[in-house]
Formats: sequence, structure tokens, C-alpha cells
Amino acid sequence: MKILWLCSYPLYLLNDYFEKPLNYRKFHPATWMYNLMTEVNKRNHELHVVTTCPYFSSDKIVKTGNVTFHILTRGVPFINKGFPDYLRIDAHTNYWFLKHKIHKIIEKVAPDVVNAHGTEDLNALSTINIGIPSITWIQGFISDILASNPKNSFLVKQAKLEQKVFINTDNFISNCDYFDKKITSLNAKAKIHYLSYPISSQAFDLPEADPTADICFVGNIIKRKGVEDLIDATSIVKKIKNNIKVKIIGTQLSPEYEVFLNAKIDSLNLKDNIRFIGHLVDHLDVLKEVKASRVFVLPTHADTGPRSIAESMALKIPVVSYKIDGVPWMLGQQNERGMTVELGNIDALAESILSVLNSEELSGYLTLNAFSFAKTYFHVEPVVDNLLNIYTKIL
Repeated sequence: MKILWLCSYPLYLLNDYFEKPLNYRKFHPATWMYNLMTEVNKRNHELHVVTTCPYFSSDKIVKTGNVTFHILTRGVPFINKGFPDYLRIDAHTNYWFLKHKIHKIIEKVAPDVVNAHGTEDLNALSTINIGIPSITWIQGFISDILASNPKNSFLVKQAKLEQKVFINTDNFISNCDYFDKKITSLNAKAKIHYLSYPISSQAFDLPEADPTADICFVGNIIKRKGVEDLIDATSIVKKIKNNIKVKIIGTQLSPEYEVFLNAKIDSLNLKDNIRFIGHLVDHLDVLKEVKASRVFVLPTHADTGPRSIAESMALKIPVVSYKIDGVPWMLGQQNERGMTVELGNIDALAESILSVLNSEELSGYLTLNAFSFAKTYFHVEPVVDNLLNIYTKIL
């Protein structure tokens, strides 16, 4: 089978194939794409991956094994600033120029099936009316992000383009009915195929480690990921466990927000309890930090199916999160595989954290069920098996 993927982040995966290593901090650590590509590369299929990047002055093609990467420059002269500026310019032209380049590649490669990863940017837009079987894998909804930032003109434009994708696409990959309902409300004929992105196989095999903190958080340090909620919950937990230790791993996207969070921590007298580790280049180091924790807490406000939660499940670290979007499917509607509480309920968040920390029986129950679930739904081998079966089904 000849497969073509459209995705936003794979340059992170190409570091080994460039003479000068890329700066990881400039790229999203899309480990789910790395895991998919690595496994597909082992199979007897021809895979072409198309992405765009402003860091090159000309288009490039890189081939390794069964995978060929088509890297398209955005054609902007100031090539060192990064993705966001150019995405805003491109979006207001409906990505016309880049779609034209992508359609030329599709025509030349002549794939059996085209898979767009995510509805953001131009990926899924490029599959509309191409005359080739195609499918869009949902990574989240722009409309959900817009709801928390309704005055962002870029997100308003992106949400309109996303809606166009929903209306004009026949096949989608989703992991829960929350996303299905939104899609089918706009396109009653849409076919939904169920699958979740895989996680690193290393997560299933890491040895036990002595805890270096009670609570671990992994994610971008932004309000939407719930880092403020975690800080507030920690202040409640501290009333019961005075020496509670929290480590926060992730990229600090805004210096102003960093100042705000530190002021918040100081005001709650949590300076000795919360430690910001920052960005870790090697994802294995992230897994090791989670493994050396007693509970993983991600009070995210909007998320399709957080990889960090899936990895914690595979690492046998109990999870506490909000009951939003795809999280209940992962952790169970009745706390079978992790503890979930209503969005914004800080008291319940703190209470769940304490419940897990204070009960080895509860912790063991959650992690046993979670590990089994992760093996079935997040391990790369069965995920790729199912993905190839979905391609065969839509051909």
C-alpha cells in the first residue's frame, strides 16, 4: 500500500537525518507521530510524509527506509522566527499556495490513501476533493480552544476552516463520542473510525524508581493545561500534607505567565513545594520523571486524549484529571482507571490527589486497570495494525 500523510510536526523526527542537528525547542515533540512512523517503517508499505517548515530556503526531500519526507518551505524570507507568524498569514489565504504545492506532490506520488493528521493548518483542507480515498485523524478541536479565547482573530479564521473540513470530509479517526457528535452535527454522512495515537513503547518497560516528588505534571505551561488549578489544589493538599512535593515539566511559553505563576506560588506559600523542571529534550527523561512520582495530575481544560495521561497509565502511575473531552474514555466513567473530577472543582481535585496518595490499595487498583487498557489501546503495534485495517476499509 502506498500511503501519504499530511502533518505539522515531523521535523522533530528528522534530527538524525540532518548534518546539523535541529533545535528541538523550535519543534513540537510529536512523539505520537514518531511512534507511528517508526512502526510503519517496519512494515511492507511505502509511506510519504508531507510537512511545511519556515526554517529552509527551499523544498527538501529526505528518504529513510520505507519513508520519504517532503519538506515544503513557506516561501517567507525571514526564515528564523518559527511557525506562528507564518500560519497567521497563510490562514488568511486559506493556505492557497501551499495547498497547490501539496496537490502537486499528491499527483506525483499517486498514493492509495491520504491521511491528514489534525484539522489545524492546511493538512485536512488539502484532502478536500482530491479524488483519492482520504481520512482525517482528529487531534483536537480549534473550536474548543477558541471558546477559551474568543477574541483571537487567527483562531476565529482557523475554526471556520476546521468547520469546512468537517462538512467536506467523508472519513475521520476519533477516540470518543465527544468528537463524533460535533462532526456528525455538521456532516451526517461522516464515517467515524475509532483509534488513539500510540505512545512510546519505552513507557511500558521502564523499571521502578524511587519517587522524587509526590505529584508530577507534564505539559505546556499555559492556563488551558490547568497549571493554575494544580497550584490551587496543591495549596489545599498542603494543609494535610505539609511537605507535599510537586514537579512541573514543560515549556514556559510566556515570560509574563512565568512571573504570574511564581507570584501565585509565593502568595500561597508554596515556594518549597513546587519545582519547575522546564523543558526536557529527550522524551525518555520525561518518562523517567513521571515514573519517579507517586501520582500524575493533569487538570487540562480541553484535550482530545492527552499523551501524558496515556504514558502515565503505561508507566503504572495513577492519574488525576478533569472529566473533559476524551479523558473519561481513557480513565473510565466511574474512576476505573484513574480519578476524574468536574472541570474547575479544585476541592475535588485536591481530594482525589489525597485519596490516591493515602491509599496503596486505590493506587494499585487504578494502575493495574490503566496498564491493561494502555497495552490494548496505546501500544504502537496494535495501533498500526488497526490503522492499516482502517485504510484497507476505506479503499
